[in-house]
Amino acid sequence: MKYDLKAGVLLVAWLIGIVYSTIPFFWFMVHPFADFWRRQRSPFRILLPLWILLWIVVATITWPWHTARLEPDFWPWIVAAFFFVVASSVYRRIQSNLGVHIVLGLAELRPQQHEQKLVTTGMYARTRHPIYLAHFCMLLAWTIGSGLLVNYALLVSTIITGTFMIFLEERELEKRFGEQFIKYRERVPVLWPKERQIEERIFLQKETIFWEFIIDGEKKNSWQFAWDQLVCLGEYTISSWGDDYFFVFVTRDGYCYESSFYARGRDELLEALGKKLNSTLACGLCNSTEWKSRIIWPATLEDQEFYTGASEKIRINARVLELTQPIDKVKQ
Repeated sequence: MKYDLKAGVLLVAWLIGIVYSTIPFFWFMVHPFADFWRRQRSPFRILLPLWILLWIVVATITWPWHTARLEPDFWPWIVAAFFFVVASSVYRRIQSNLGVHIVLGLAELRPQQHEQKLVTTGMYARTRHPIYLAHFCMLLAWTIGSGLLVNYALLVSTIITGTFMIFLEERELEKRFGEQFIKYRERVPVLWPKERQIEERIFLQKETIFWEFIIDGEKKNSWQFAWDQLVCLGEYTISSWGDDYFFVFVTRDGYCYESSFYARGRDELLEALGKKLNSTLACGLCNSTEWKSRIIWPATLEDQEFYTGASEKIRINARVLELTQPIDKVKQ
């Protein structure tokens, strides 16, 4: 029973190796002839059998060596587990961000039915080819775990053909999207993802103050209000690592809007807002490493505590409450 289970796992590993290693060849069948396939009523009725035929050809060629493997051991599966997790995570994020139609290439073959745009958010903000990254990690996981020599050969073949595939695809993308793709290529790595990009920015545009929280180029949270609705600007610090310094914007209708002190555009906002308010908006808690609060504006309340009390009894300064309706709503 043990032997049968092991043989079954190795057979699955070999078959998966065949499928993944032929993906670049499938790409070569589709993209260079995209115009032809778009004219077909159902291109996958032709493409899928061709791809399956390719599997059979590769299986026939590699069959004599499909059980040859490195000295078996348990530790390779531990290493493989890491790549299984990476591949699964990337697949999940891609599908949630893009949808199945893009993952399967339907957007390319049916441009009249799907919006044609350069995707630069989500996983695409960290790597230019997350789908190929997931494919590669999955093939690498089965190769390392099984130790099959034929899978190592297929892996090398995939690296060679995959490199050529990516080169041709990027040349095509540059023709389609021009400068937009060139700038994207300059800031995002080709395959292995860079660190997750988390950004917070705040700015004044025309008559409105905007705040945005962005992860990997995708806006996750935001708020906005007209600057002339501002009745008080406060600041406070907390005793913790990381984001420990905040602004609080209080508006006439009783809302509090919070922003990190470290948000990009902070200095420009304070300068522009100060001109509109005819006041110098100066931060006073830059050296604070503990819980502390302060009113920046209006000038009549400047340097007073924004929050009063201690622990669970912290309240907004009563002088601030006099400027607006009772504050029971917070935007952050």
